[in-house]
Amino acid sequence: MTFYFEQPAKPSAELLTFPPIRLGRALFPIADLIYIEAQVSYSQFYWLDDQSFQLGRSLKYHHDKLPSFWFIRIHRNYVVNRRFVERLESRDDGYWAHLSTDLTLPIARRRWHDVCEQMMGEGPVSTRALRAIFYAPQK
Repeated sequence: MTFYFEQPAKPSAELLTFPPIRLGRALFPIADLIYIEAQVSYSQFYWLDDQSFQLGRSLKYHHDKLPSFWFIRIHRNYVVNRRFVERLESRDDGYWAHLSTDLTLPIARRRWHDVCEQMMGEGPVSTRALRAIFYAPQK
């Protein structure tokens, strides 16, 4: 089962006005933050311009500081910016988030329905409704 999402070409006003992340003298706008990966007691940030850096503290700490509508916890090791999610896929080997940057990140089984609901908008969505709206036959 695959769910496709159209993403806006430009970031929303909320993302553009959210305070950027400061690292030394450099400012990094969160609109360009693709995803964050947990690495032991650090978090690795990955940006649109192929830059990445590590910050101390847990993934949960950083996720709680970001706008919850735009940043989704898809796995215990990953938080992703929904602006870059092109499709979600359910396969025999697990659940996957395909990003517009040609990256594929795993989605935890227990988070699959929550991730689908967050990508679809507000309110609980049944698997049947998701299939009816976004089901795309495998080629």
